[in-house]
Amino acid sequence: MGRHANPDIRRAFAEFQDTDTPSKCNKVRCLHCGFVRAKNTTRQIEHLQECQAYLSSAEAQAHMSSQNPEGTPIDPNIPDNTSRGILNGTHPNPNLQVHRRGPNTKRSRDGQPIAPQLPQHVAPSPLVPSLTAHLLAVCGAAFTQATQQPFLSHAGCGTLAAAPLSQWLVQDGHYARGYIRFIGQLLAKIRLPQTQNSQFHPMYRTMDLLISALNNIRREMSFFDITATKYGLTLISDPPNPITRAYLDLFLSASSSSASLLEGMVVLWGTEH
Repeated sequence: MGRHANPDIRRAFAEFQDTDTPSKCNKVRCLHCGFVRAKNTTRQIEHLQECQAYLSSAEAQAHMSSQNPEGTPIDPNIPDNTSRGILNGTHPNPNLQVHRRGPNTKRSRDGQPIAPQLPQHVAPSPLVPSLTAHLLAVCGAAFTQATQQPFLSHAGCGTLAAAPLSQWLVQDGHYARGYIRFIGQLLAKIRLPQTQNSQFHPMYRTMDLLISALNNIRREMSFFDITATKYGLTLISDPPNPITRAYLDLFLSASSSSASLLEGMVVLWGTEH
């Protein structure tokens, strides 16, 4: 029987439309205590489970009796006050049969089980150290200083003046071009083996990530070009300032022939986060 065809709900509530506060949902009134709420079968059932006027009525007693017809065994050790808990999920249903149809033993065309049995005791996987947590613990003050600057506050509020925005775009251009060289050097370090399902191989996944980084930085450069044109900003040919130069030197060091691919990937991760 569908939930909207519950005879006890229909007998316990009267449905009506509130003309004073018209809404899309009809309302219902409990015929036992007068409680009014929006029509919702689940909430109406929950109300009846708590409505003392309903629970003490003959209708409620008849309904509870109909829920346990003769021939339906229920564990006698379960107290009577759990009947309501079974309905709202706080107690297990004693008549629930787990795996009543048995395990899934269907097999695919090659004879392998579709749903193979899992081992009964699986060792928990070891906790992987978090690079994020480590770096924030070591460099917490520097992170706060770098991410809480007046420039960023004005940028977020849209109150940046043209001069500092132009200066920032010039420096970001130096950064973006150095970033492209950095990603290219990391791509040159990758050695791709011949393998099946290459999308799951670490080297191919690393390559895909670096290619995605290149596409993203190119899209960012185009966006900044459009921004400068839109607001009539003049981008002069200033050299990299000390902070930008430090970034470029970091890229050169992490992508040099003496640096490993892992070192470069950690630097890439750090600059993006």
